[in-house]
Amino acid sequence: MHARPLLRSALTTALCAATLACGGDGADVPMRDSAVADAASDTVIAAAPAPSSSDSVYSSQLLPVSMRIPAAWADRWRAREIAPTDAEGGFPGSLHAVRFDYRPSGEGAQQQPLFALIAYRRAEWTAPETSAIQAEEVAARGDTVYVAVVATANPYAPGSREAQQWSALRLSADDVRSRLELR
Repeated sequence: MHARPLLRSALTTALCAATLACGGDGADVPMRDSAVADAASDTVIAAAPAPSSSDSVYSSQLLPVSMRIPAAWADRWRAREIAPTDAEGGFPGSLHAVRFDYRPSGEGAQQQPLFALIAYRRAEWTAPETSAIQAEEVAARGDTVYVAVVATANPYAPGSREAQQWSALRLSADDVRSRLELR
């Protein structure tokens, strides 16, 4: 099964881009290790590679998903659970979302999103028509699709330490797909 391009309203596209660009507010959720449940009956669009022994696992509190976090991320990230009604960061039409933010080590630098994982009812999901973000279906269960939304531009000053670290930690939609497990 392949992702299919569809249309999305200008408002939803703008909100996706704004949430990734400005860091809309959501509930901070600490990383926690957990076992990943078998999801053989669910659709994950690509087979996941074997987990590294140094990867940790993040389990969402709002979505039935777990995400293998690369060891290279160490303490440079945090997950933010986002309800669709959040004033600064909800994704219209979504069921829930989890945004994974980069935590810079430099003083004064603000956290910026690496990517968001958003759950939609299949009827509500349409891919955006913009190059400002990459949004792609990465998994599905029943009538629910899971979409990875990845910023395509580095939010930090070119050449800065934060820009280099953010780029090193950034995941593509394919990377998210390979690390995602439905529970």
